[in-house]
Amino acid sequence: MALKKTTHYPLILVFLIFSMLLNCMGIIIIQFSEQNISYGGLGLLEAFKDLPIAVSSLVLVNVIARVGAKWSLYFALGFAALCCLVIPFVGEFWFMKIWFALIGVGFAVGKMATFSLLRFNFKSSALASVMNQVEASFMFGIFFVNIGFGWLISSSLSEYWMFGFWGIAALCLLTMYLLRTTGYRQVHEPPTATALTGFLGLLKGPTLVFLLIMMLIVFTEQCLNSWLPAFYRANFSVSSGFALQSSAFLALFSFVGRYLTSKIIHRFHWFTYVRFCMAVVALVLLLMFFSLHYFPNNSSYLVFLIPSIGLFLSPLYPVVNSRMLSGYDEKKVGVLISGLVIFSSLGSSLGSIYISVAFHWNISEFYPLFVLGSLTLLFILTLHFKKIIISN
Repeated sequence: MALKKTTHYPLILVFLIFSMLLNCMGIIIIQFSEQNISYGGLGLLEAFKDLPIAVSSLVLVNVIARVGAKWSLYFALGFAALCCLVIPFVGEFWFMKIWFALIGVGFAVGKMATFSLLRFNFKSSALASVMNQVEASFMFGIFFVNIGFGWLISSSLSEYWMFGFWGIAALCLLTMYLLRTTGYRQVHEPPTATALTGFLGLLKGPTLVFLLIMMLIVFTEQCLNSWLPAFYRANFSVSSGFALQSSAFLALFSFVGRYLTSKIIHRFHWFTYVRFCMAVVALVLLLMFFSLHYFPNNSSYLVFLIPSIGLFLSPLYPVVNSRMLSGYDEKKVGVLISGLVIFSSLGSSLGSIYISVAFHWNISEFYPLFVLGSLTLLFILTLHFKKIIISN
């Protein structure tokens, strides 16, 4: 029998899998918009995965703590594999709402279980680095799913593009097998407070500000991850396959950004690093807007520039997250993770609805300003968070 050891590689695969499933939204938007589904309806589709994520995160936090994070991961991966096997046979738009809801429940369980295992198996000095690597795989998943499905949609097999999900199902089964070889330390005792009481206890002081920050980070990321292919197609007159594959490089740069951050974050104060990253993202967004607004005929270079945003936007979530988790009470960490998943899912849903307005009203040239607005609010909250955690 193989020697069991503590490693974060299976957890990387968990995030990779659910990244591909959650972030196929850009593919769905591209494909179903060609079937006369309105952008307004497609924008609301995000809520069908995010609201179940929020609800199940609140309801299942005690169940995960009682059963154990490792067994919870087995459930999440098995559930995701089943969804992937079924989708090619019922690929209508109405079913996509149900499908995303099921994937949302699996992701909620998977994310809470993964964060719990990270928190209890890696020391605070290594947590930021490991979390950046795990979160980096989330970005690689976006790249892989856009490149892979972009190729399928552009090929002679385009009518069978939904069978691409079978590859993700196989990866789920592989990850379940790898989990058997790990020796993760788990906490099986449920929180003393009820899930609702524990969640309400988060809605005050630095913890509430932290959760709002995480919500806005996901809000801003969602504006780009789900809607960038549609932005490319609307403003650069490219095919759906090219739009998906081009926007995939945003995820590739995001992967690089999180991986590099995991190697160098210990050299900088967390807020200095976050402030620098936000400033660079803001500059690129402003350049996007002015190029599209004043030089629309000479802005094709943006197709290559926009992905660089990922280098600087992607580190924000794991850096701020690890700053909070590393000093949090172990007995309350499960409830905090539940709150984190809830606020992140709300940010994802609201971000997609927010951006869908620009496309519904045919003002996608103002897309960069929409994103910049959320980034500005994010900076203000992060500055406030820095002040209150120092004072406390």
